[in-house]
Amino acid sequence: KLRSLPSRFGELLSLKKFNAQKNFLASLPHGFGRLRQIESIELQDNQLEHLPEGFSELGTLANLNLSHNKLASLPTGFGMLSSLWKLSLSHNDLYVLPESFYKLHELSTFDLRGNPLTRSAQGKHGSFDGSSANLMLCLLNLFGSLRELWLWDDRPCDTKELRLISAGQTDLDLGSYGLKEIPENLGSCASLQKLSLRQNFISCVPRSLCQLASLVSLDMSHNNLTSLPAEFLDLQGLSDLNLRQNRLSELPANLHRLKHLKRFNVGCNRLEGLPRTVGQLRILAELDVSENSSFSSLPESFDELEALRIFDLCGT
Repeated sequence: KLRSLPSRFGELLSLKKFNAQKNFLASLPHGFGRLRQIESIELQDNQLEHLPEGFSELGTLANLNLSHNKLASLPTGFGMLSSLWKLSLSHNDLYVLPESFYKLHELSTFDLRGNPLTRSAQGKHGSFDGSSANLMLCLLNLFGSLRELWLWDDRPCDTKELRLISAGQTDLDLGSYGLKEIPENLGSCASLQKLSLRQNFISCVPRSLCQLASLVSLDMSHNNLTSLPAEFLDLQGLSDLNLRQNRLSELPANLHRLKHLKRFNVGCNRLEGLPRTVGQLRILAELDVSENSSFSSLPESFDELEALRIFDLCGT
């Protein structure tokens, strides 16, 4: 059985289909990415431990089978495989998918069974547990194209089941993922109660997030938010809101609509003050407005915060 490919294999510039399954290939030649006409690659049942970085340049690749190998990671630019519609990565050693993965907008069939990523993700009743944020993020971004998804069972999840899985999520941590925007399909996580988006590069809040009616805790600290949309006040179940270290210069005038708010951190922003109606947050117990250098005054209604126990305005 074959253990290696010729170093000049990438010079087969007219190659469209390549089948080398059931061999002992441990790696691919560095020039493999020059196969710019390739449409189908079958490399299942080999010993591959990694893919060359140039692999991401196979822009015509539509079908890729890498199941039953020893892949622990994928190239960072894997999402550049823009024509890919069928992908099998089952039974490898993958713990995480690259950030670019969500760019595979044509992906219709995806098999990820038998990887550490899916084994750790499987929670009760076919939901995702708290360690599966990377997988959940990718799937949220691929809802539009996915028609067949294999994760755990002997049968695929169809689109309806996939949405039911996301709808059952109650806790999702997407902190420190380098996100510049929030997935529009996040709104499908109808049961989500706790969401962390801390330490990303998010500059605006989409309507999809404002549809999360069950949300109780939201952490968007350490981002680039400059304002909050009017729809943000529809999150009336919020009790814990952390917006620390953003670029907010003002808060919504009707902030009091968040009537269940108990803990509110808006320190390290660019605020000059608080809304006049802040006193109507009757059960607010903790408030942090520290390190807002332009902060100059408190509204007259402030003394109506009878439940307030902790107030930090250090450095204002």
